[in-house]
Amino acid sequence: MSKSKNKNSTKIIGIIAVLMVIAIAGGVVWWVLLRDTGKYSFSYELNGKTVSVKADDYASLISKLPETPKKEGNIFGGYYLDENCVTPLTEGNFTAKVKEGETIKLSIKWYDASNTNVQSGLLYTMGDTGIKITGLANNSIIDLVIPDVINGYPVTEIADSAFSGANIGSITFTSNLLKIGDAAFCNCNNLTDVIIPAYVSVIGEQSFYNCSNLVSVFVPDSVTKIGSSSFANCRNLTVTIEHNYDVVSKYNGWFNVGGGAEKVIIKDGVTEIYDNAFKDHPDLLSITIPNSVTSIGSNTFYNCKKLLNVVIGSSVLSTIQNSSFYSSFCFYNCIGVKNLTITGSIQDYSIIENAVSLFSHCKNITNIVIDEVNSNCYCVCDGVLYDKDKQTILWYPCMTSNSADASAAWPANS
Repeated sequence: MSKSKNKNSTKIIGIIAVLMVIAIAGGVVWWVLLRDTGKYSFSYELNGKTVSVKADDYASLISKLPETPKKEGNIFGGYYLDENCVTPLTEGNFTAKVKEGETIKLSIKWYDASNTNVQSGLLYTMGDTGIKITGLANNSIIDLVIPDVINGYPVTEIADSAFSGANIGSITFTSNLLKIGDAAFCNCNNLTDVIIPAYVSVIGEQSFYNCSNLVSVFVPDSVTKIGSSSFANCRNLTVTIEHNYDVVSKYNGWFNVGGGAEKVIIKDGVTEIYDNAFKDHPDLLSITIPNSVTSIGSNTFYNCKKLLNVVIGSSVLSTIQNSSFYSSFCFYNCIGVKNLTITGSIQDYSIIENAVSLFSHCKNITNIVIDEVNSNCYCVCDGVLYDKDKQTILWYPCMTSNSADASAAWPANS
């Protein structure tokens, strides 16, 4: 009887063991299936081996990648979607660039440990003019502080892509900074305010690209170059351009590729706005042009269809010839402009004529505002511009819903 029980027990134990093996094997197979399934395919090389990964979305991909891969003699600098380590692996770039059915080869950015140092959570190397900051050694840094000096050397440069996709919410720059590299802060979606320090001369291409929560940037008069798309896709941004920065947009398209700043304030002292500076800007709502501007190029605001508010100095209207305004088409197809404000003294009627020509393609203007200093010469009533006695209509916006004073006369040349 006991032998029979022992045999039965042995059989039961054997069955349990087999079931456990099957369960474990099944679990392993299931885990492998989970790891190796997904509609997007990726591969990357690490320590001489090619690793393949599949994922359904950005989050699942990140969960399957080593958080801090190791390579002898190097410091990990992040995952990128291109061979040259220009486009960091971020959720935004994943959505924009990763396509189903293609195998994306990820690149890992490495810093040579022998040439890269770490201080206060920052990676850095020696550059041509001083210390160059190359990235974060501590990804948990939220309030970024770039020191003035490291080991007795001034910090003068931020490298290309140094903080791309980082979670930083604020930046305190060194006063010694001279250059901000290409894509240095692109996709930093927690950034809200940036003050470029006084000695910076170069702001690289796509330097603040797609910083979606950036609302304010101050550009000092030391800046001589602002790269293409440096503020593109920053849809809530107001850019203030310092007074001694003589030329706006020497390189066309600060805001190109997806739009950018909704409000641009060009401070007094700027003298020239180049051709195509804001052409086709899809998000620009407001522009302020000071009296110091003496030249506005061709197609400057061409096709800015959302542009709603324009503030322009009377001196701008008086210093540029009527014909050049008309031929440049600088506000051509700005169909959204409704509010026009002319600041400063309007000394003669030619300024009004120039304004009429300049905005002749803005067919939806409904409201004109002039500076109070002109009350002894002109008056505005219900959006219509008259002489001071309201005897002559000087400008009647074509889309105003108000009626002009029936007793007022039109100018002889109208």
